[in-house]
Amino acid sequence: MPTAPKSQSLRRLIELLAAIPAGRSVTPQDLQQELARRGLDVAARTIQRDLRLLHQHFALACDERSKPHGWRWQSAAARNSVLGLSTPEALGLVLLERHLSLALPASWSESLAALFEQARQKLDTLGPHAGPGHWPAKVHVVPPGLGALPPTLPPQLVLAEVSEALLHDRQLQLEYRKPSQAGIAAYRVHPLGLLLRGRALYLVALSDADRHGPPRHFALHRLASATALPQPAQRPPGVDMASAMAQSSGHFGTPVGSAPVLLSLRCEPPLAHLLEEQPLGPDQVLTPEADGRVRVEALLTSSWELRWWLQAHAHELEVLAPAQLRADLRRDLEAALARHRD
Repeated sequence: MPTAPKSQSLRRLIELLAAIPAGRSVTPQDLQQELARRGLDVAARTIQRDLRLLHQHFALACDERSKPHGWRWQSAAARNSVLGLSTPEALGLVLLERHLSLALPASWSESLAALFEQARQKLDTLGPHAGPGHWPAKVHVVPPGLGALPPTLPPQLVLAEVSEALLHDRQLQLEYRKPSQAGIAAYRVHPLGLLLRGRALYLVALSDADRHGPPRHFALHRLASATALPQPAQRPPGVDMASAMAQSSGHFGTPVGSAPVLLSLRCEPPLAHLLEEQPLGPDQVLTPEADGRVRVEALLTSSWELRWWLQAHAHELEVLAPAQLRADLRRDLEAALARHRD
């Protein structure tokens, strides 16, 4: 029977080492399933032979108290000193770079770029028939809305200063272009965190002039400059990103002081079917009506996103309650109609 090429045997041994955990023991059968998930079809007897060979050269521990024997690394340090990226780690890094790179500290970009390149090379070496190597091409993230082009981010130096201040809880000096206003305004702020909304990135921070006021949202693409200051950021007790979202103006969460409202709609069947698959809330109730439409009731907060959703589906629903929301929607639709009259 012909032997496998040396390159295939070497890859099998490396993947087997990577599949062995440091904190718990796994059997050869467990490792066989893990290698299959990584694109390698290896017989259990071959894995047992490989384990005995690897045990002679690496810090592996074998639990012989039961059969089949359990295998693990003697420590996480021993594992990390030998292995580079495993296939799952490489795949995770490639997806992270593609879909969440904006959420990473910009000041780490140089070292992360080398790691991302290593991850891409790792997947490339798996060959044309390995499933993990093709996985990134099978995953696409579609942003909500029209899919407009993302705003142009400020220079890397500005992003690095913002990241530096966030990493070390330091104050920031900003030069900021306000939307629809000429000129640049200066702000000294105490950063809370970053908010990624669609394709836009926002710095959430407290103004130094009013640290007890609501947090502000600064669009990073409007930053003319940013300088991390040596002074530590100062925040009132209990103020963090979670509380900032709760205190937002409604464009980034729930408006301040909003109480839940019982939303009642009368929907056309296609929209009702969509809401059956993707409910507005956990307590949503659908009730068929005699004319074929469906009554929808759900306990929600009256937010900016809710109003946008109602306007987008206004042609296939009727707001029954609350009365104020119905009146607001009618006012907006009448204004839109007036603009589109010939």
